Amino acid sequence: MRSPISRTAALALGAALALGGCSSEPGGTSGAAVAVGPCDRACLLGFVDRYVAALVAKDPKQAPFADNARFTENAQVLQLGDGLWHTASAGPQGYKLVIADPSPGVGQAGFYILMQENGNPIWLSGRLKVENGKITELETIVVRKGVGFGAFDRTAPLPLWNEVLQPAERTPRDKMIDIANQYFDALDHHLTDSVPFDEHCNRVENGVQTTNNPALKPAGEAPNVGALGCRDNINSQMWRYITSISPRRTTVVDVERGIVQIVAVFQQDGSVASTNIPGFGEYKYTGAMRRPFTTVIPETFKIKNGKILQIEATMVAMPYGSRSRWD
Repeated sequence: MRSPISRTAALALGAALALGGCSSEPGGTSGAAVAVGPCDRACLLGFVDRYVAALVAKDPKQAPFADNARFTENAQVLQLGDGLWHTASAGPQGYKLVIADPSPGVGQAGFYILMQENGNPIWLSGRLKVENGKITELETIVVRKGVGFGAFDRTAPLPLWNEVLQPAERTPRDKMIDIANQYFDALDHHLTDSVPFDEHCNRVENGVQTTNNPALKPAGEAPNVGALGCRDNINSQMWRYITSISPRRTTVVDVERGIVQIVAVFQQDGSVASTNIPGFGEYKYTGAMRRPFTTVIPETFKIKNGKILQIEATMVAMPYGSRSRWD
């Protein structure tokens, strides 16, 4: 005998059948969910688009946020509609990198977007989480031109970020996370030659290429470690002023494209006075390196054939001891 079904359940079932079980178009203008069942990659990318459009419109109700959605901006817990929601003035300005992890129980998308705030360029990065057709978590980092270090004229992500790897080029999910953490361990514990870098690896921070970039010469009598490749850069011991990199959270993993995003907290207590750089000698830290500060960094790695090929990171200085509020 057929079990009775409530009118509400019948309507929900009808909606699910009409949508084929899942939709890649998240939410209506009222914020109601239309996605039923798992949210695939296209679905997650659509949620990022809806969030950014609502942000520029300065109206969170134009995106499908859950009633109890959590939101942080630069590690501060805010209400949806506060912070950048008041000041965002234009959407993506050429550069927009979005990555997605539709794995069961994950449902997260990471993003690195060049946009504008009151006409001023900014980097907006972070990640959002989708559950049952609603955005339940939004974690953002905002880097503003004239306030933080960065380049704000990049035009497009490198094609390698969207490259789907051949099966033989892919790395298992757990191993990808392990490789990314090897990078953080090397910085945290000052380990050399411990990271599987591809020979063509580059790192980009706040839109600035910080490896293989001779033009990135620092002021004064300082070694130009920015001219070095990823391996020699990390082996230079320039980064010994980093006190610790903890905690770390894996947020997005895309095995097909070889991408993993980890949000890490860098703590610098200002106590390290100098370092010895091979071929240069003792380098005495000054300025920002001799002050206590913290950075929360969404950092994304492209891993191909078991090696790090590209790194994309954004960061903004915050008071020492700050936490991401998600750990």
